[in-house]
Amino acid sequence: MLAILLLIVLIQWAGAESGGTQPDLDRNCSFEDSESVLLQLPQADLNQEMPDNGSSKLRPNQPVLNMGPLAKPKMVLVGQVSHLQSLSLNYGGCCFIIGFLALLPLVRLWARSPNTRLTKVNVITQIWFYVWLIGGLVMFTQFIKFNSAHSPEDPERHLLLPEAVYLMIQIVTTVGYGDITPATSNGRGFMSFYIILSILIVADMVMSTIGSVVSKFHAMELAMAGFLIDQGPGGDSIEGQRRKWYLKEKPAVRWGPLLSAVAACNIILLLGTAFHMVNSHPRLSWTDSFYMCTVTASTVGFGDLTEDGDSNQVIGTAWMLLGVGTFANLVVQFTKFLGKVQDREVYKLEETEELQLAKLKALLERTSKDKLDKDSFLRLGLQHLGMASASDIAKIDLIFQALGPDASGRLGSDEILAPGLEVK
Repeated sequence: MLAILLLIVLIQWAGAESGGTQPDLDRNCSFEDSESVLLQLPQADLNQEMPDNGSSKLRPNQPVLNMGPLAKPKMVLVGQVSHLQSLSLNYGGCCFIIGFLALLPLVRLWARSPNTRLTKVNVITQIWFYVWLIGGLVMFTQFIKFNSAHSPEDPERHLLLPEAVYLMIQIVTTVGYGDITPATSNGRGFMSFYIILSILIVADMVMSTIGSVVSKFHAMELAMAGFLIDQGPGGDSIEGQRRKWYLKEKPAVRWGPLLSAVAACNIILLLGTAFHMVNSHPRLSWTDSFYMCTVTASTVGFGDLTEDGDSNQVIGTAWMLLGVGTFANLVVQFTKFLGKVQDREVYKLEETEELQLAKLKALLERTSKDKLDKDSFLRLGLQHLGMASASDIAKIDLIFQALGPDASGRLGSDEILAPGLEVK
């Protein structure tokens, strides 16, 4: 897999370095690139006198410039160095993003719970993920032709590696600017199936991996701090346990997760706004930059403002992943917060006491016993605390009888671990 990815990068780099992606003055051209191009234009000899009429144009028979034997090669070298630096930045950023995507399945395996087995479904989804990644890079850069709003002078061409990664992340995050679209009917057919694969498998893997990593670090933090996750108000005291038995606890509203999500989303949006204000061509105002970041992070993707230039597309690809992820986390935390607030407003102590007592009396009447032994109380407690229903307990009783207890009504470990038992 790594060999295939490296081969794709080398093919694209060789094509770019050989002149296939030389900068021009209309698209993705930095100040240094434009200067190097302009410096190679013919000029008048320094010893020649300028025309008397004040015109900057040369006379028909006027000698063409000669600034010295080393002047032009030096200027060409400056342009080449600037171009190679731009290629190094763009393709280096692409390699980082591709490497990050290629490691997602491994990170998902690392972040899974120790009690979770690796299933065939996990293996198949991981294989499809690499098919999506490698297949998309190969097809977009070598076979399918696209129309790009950033290069209208060059219609129906294969994408460069930065553009291919940029388009793939647009599909996964469902941003869909519309600035790069397939140019042929066959290309549109391939993209239809590619989009379905991206949404069904790849987007789920990206989001679930991020969620697994967050959950693992949260569990590690709790373990290091020595907290019990399920420990509630009242601790292990007798009074606390009695209160849990008789009363339903008032729903707690936690501000921490919501504030963390808001802070993370604001930081990402501010960084994106500052970047587009400085690096966009032409320069965008802070309102336009913030608008573009919001449209991207929310996956609305109007397409009126898009990333222009290979360098911007590389950085915009990484920002797109972070922006969509943080915004989705904000939506989830805000939804949970509103649900807790609503539950807290509905909660009333008096009504809760009456409901709990009525439920407990109904369960006691079903037992038809004046006094309960420990076994009966366990059954009552499981139902009263909502840990098991009456049908669940009845099913456990059936299993107990099917395993064949002895005359004293007990089961040995051999009966419990008996193989081949099927209980319907």
